Amino acid sequence: MREIDKTDRKILYELDTDARQPLSKIAASVRTSKQVVDYRIKRLVKMGVIKCFCTVIDHSKLGYFSFRVYLKLRNISPAKQKEILQYLNNNDDIWWLVTIDGYWDLDFVVLVKNVFDYHHLWEDFTELYQPYIYKHETTVYSHIQEFPKSYLINEENKSAGLLISSTREELDLDNLDLKILRLLSTNARMETVQMARETKVDSRTIIKRIKDLRDKKVIVGYSAIIDLNRLGYRHYKILFYLASMNKVKEMKSFALHHPNITFLNKTIGGPDFELEFHVTDNEEFLKVLNEFKQTFHNEIDHHYYFRVLEQYKMIYYPL
Repeated sequence: MREIDKTDRKILYELDTDARQPLSKIAASVRTSKQVVDYRIKRLVKMGVIKCFCTVIDHSKLGYFSFRVYLKLRNISPAKQKEILQYLNNNDDIWWLVTIDGYWDLDFVVLVKNVFDYHHLWEDFTELYQPYIYKHETTVYSHIQEFPKSYLINEENKSAGLLISSTREELDLDNLDLKILRLLSTNARMETVQMARETKVDSRTIIKRIKDLRDKKVIVGYSAIIDLNRLGYRHYKILFYLASMNKVKEMKSFALHHPNITFLNKTIGGPDFELEFHVTDNEEFLKVLNEFKQTFHNEIDHHYYFRVLEQYKMIYYPL
């Protein structure tokens, strides 16, 4: 694989913060030509460094909840695990799916409107695979905040990031809005003209609808899904159970400014505080973890962590 240089990393950072911005704007930020940016993006896609361009959609505004499921498997062969992964990956209600190394084996997030929808999905799954499930844990996300990958440019993060699932303000969207969200969910850089052809409306209508969806914060941003392994990074997640909630604000500030912390999550029925890291090796991860523990040791009751091995799916609006 050809080495990823400083210009590539700057382009990746720009796409991670706004994957829909025009090439000219990226070129101005990176201080190169539009033609160079276009060539580099196409090369990064071809290399598999960029897996896709996704739109970050606050599905809570559409009335959906995110149920997080952790699975520990038993009596599992590689073929059976592959079958389970394929089943989950093909499920239209699942928007995030990864394999992990540590306390659990699989981690996926289900998008449903209520607990009954989740119950039906879980029953269908366990009817097929209950003999292979050693244990599981389900929590509900109340807060998901994604931060830019500032480590790509070796700078402290200065952005508030993208926040979803923080409210239950359900909006009434029509079929055209939903079609636009579905098109953008897996291709944030889709051109307006193509979207107009797909939806059979004119481009001006598409532009206005996207602006309205941004104003209503249904669309909260656009990002690039990057293959971390190809960049030499590892993905870790820490689950904190707190003894005190007195310094949650300070914890959020720590996460906000740290270049290697990419997600901050809060749950109902699970850990009080989750942090996700992208680091080059285990030593760097432990350094960040120990820095956090040193700062907030009086507030932390206990914690555990695991490493994400491979991400199979991340679509904020898979339905």
